Amino acid sequence: MRYLVVDAAPIIRGAQLHALGAEKLVTVPEVLREVRDYAARARLAAMPVEIEVKEPSEEAMKAGALLLMASGQPETMS
Repeated sequence: MRYLVVDAAPIIRGAQLHALGAEKLVTVPEVLREVRDYAARARLAAMPVEIEVKEPSEEAMKAGALLLMASGQPETMS
């Protein structure tokens, strides 16, 4: 797998994201802001791979919103 899009929950739980085989880990700034407690921040800092932080394009946001609306759960978009 080339990319793994990372949410806050696996970071907070200490999941070994680098072991999943992705070439790159990516996330958005909002996800990193959700990682607040000391232990989770320490795990994030100690990860053996860097998580690339990107802002999604307007086009990507629209495509994501359309997919969520099609799923019937548009309120779950974070």
